[in-house]
Amino acid sequence: MLDFFGSDNPDDFMSGFPWHPHRGMETVTYMLEGKVEHEDSLGNRGVIGHGDIQWMTAGSGIIHQEMPKYEEGAACFDENRKDPLHAGEGVLFSSGDSVLVKTETSKARFILIAGKPIGEPIAWRGSIVMNTNEDLNAAFRELRNNTFIKS
Repeated sequence: MLDFFGSDNPDDFMSGFPWHPHRGMETVTYMLEGKVEHEDSLGNRGVIGHGDIQWMTAGSGIIHQEMPKYEEGAACFDENRKDPLHAGEGVLFSSGDSVLVKTETSKARFILIAGKPIGEPIAWRGSIVMNTNEDLNAAFRELRNNTFIKS
């Protein structure tokens, strides 16, 4: 899944993405313009800006938020491990069987994301990905019962 969020009107994006859960997935945030402040239930927090990438692993469950920081004249941002990769570093990042290669110069921007197929059934609802609907129901039940985050 790839989402793009962009607008010249701050009213369209300043509400950001308040606290929400993820489980069973990895999200990548790549900032084209602007800045976003992120924070999660593990205590990680920071700001990513133009050209930065954030890779978040949400295995057993995490709750996080990504909130734009207003800058005059800035447009918006894209959609998420809280390992920021900063612009222009020419970074190779790997997590398990997944890899991210990023190169940015004054003339070109290149991102390659690759991973091996997991060969498992996928059940998906909102920001939670599991193998079965039963697993999904259990995750949402844990979210309602405040037992979603595992130690």
